[in-house]
Amino acid sequence: MSANVLVHDYADFHRGRVSRPKYQFQRNSDHRDSVIPQILREGDLSVTEKRLFRPLYIGWLLAIVMLALAITGRHTREFYVILRLICSAVFTYSAVAFVWSAVDCYRSCKQESGTALVVAFHLLIAGTFATLAVLFNPVAEFHYARATWLTIDKVVFGFVLVLCCLSFPKLGFSRVAIDWKKYSAPDELRVIWNDYSDRWPDNNERYAQWKPASILPAPKWAVMRAIKLAYAEWPRPIDWTVFEGFFMEFVDLALHLPQEKYELIERFRKRRVLCCGREDTHDPLFGYMLSIPSSLYSIEKCYQDIIKIRDGMRRSAAWDPVDADDSELDAVRQILLESAVDFASFIQEWRHYILSIGRDRYLPN
Repeated sequence: MSANVLVHDYADFHRGRVSRPKYQFQRNSDHRDSVIPQILREGDLSVTEKRLFRPLYIGWLLAIVMLALAITGRHTREFYVILRLICSAVFTYSAVAFVWSAVDCYRSCKQESGTALVVAFHLLIAGTFATLAVLFNPVAEFHYARATWLTIDKVVFGFVLVLCCLSFPKLGFSRVAIDWKKYSAPDELRVIWNDYSDRWPDNNERYAQWKPASILPAPKWAVMRAIKLAYAEWPRPIDWTVFEGFFMEFVDLALHLPQEKYELIERFRKRRVLCCGREDTHDPLFGYMLSIPSSLYSIEKCYQDIIKIRDGMRRSAAWDPVDADDSELDAVRQILLESAVDFASFIQEWRHYILSIGRDRYLPN
């Protein structure tokens, strides 16, 4: 059975041409009940930037405590050595984090108005933290009068405290807690899957491959949990069409991108490409699209796709996107690499998951 036939069959399956209950499942199988707590413990609640800044926020809090202690009294030399060590480490990490954030902002949003101001602000903060890291370094110490150090400590204390207050809402702690509670209920996950699966065939036809994550009915991690729960609770024997359909739904989530990355991909797909001096009218990314998801898709094929994107998406006489500069090309290549890596990871995750619940009849050896 070809991949195109599978997509058509599963579209029929979703649209009700093949009977499918709207999640009025009877839990008459032990493994379905036992697997629900496992599913509810899963989920990736963070994104790259938040992973970077949440540890930094904890470091800021530690630096604030140490600076507050330094301001409020006299201490032994050992205390000030520890103060220097902590502050220097935290401020160095802060400088690197803000440089990374500035570069990421430029690469992702350089076409947007106001991006230069945001990037300049991040670099200014990074430079401030780099200066403070040098000032507090414990190796080549700066020797000032106590009154001078007291003033420095107060200024730095206020600076870091203000950053903490400004950054806290953006870290998403409260949002994560709300989302985690909301999407922990099995009934909510069932609603998510019904919504996602009903829209999946139409979305798959509407978008060539990459899709905006905004079309998902819930955060990606919640949709992943919903699909796992739906498969575990499927009330009938798993035949090939259902097996393949769930697999395609799950791994296709790797191709749902944040809005700014999706828009960058769409802009690039409209660029002119010269192939050996002649204009190519095809989609510039046609040769780098992943194959239609199939449970027979081997991990070796994933490796080949990743290498093809890594080494092939480079300007040459045979493939020259003349309307795109090098920074845009690098950004697009990085987005495609990330989605290809996620695609491979989701394939492995799904195979391991269905193996763990004993519903792996069609799993390839």
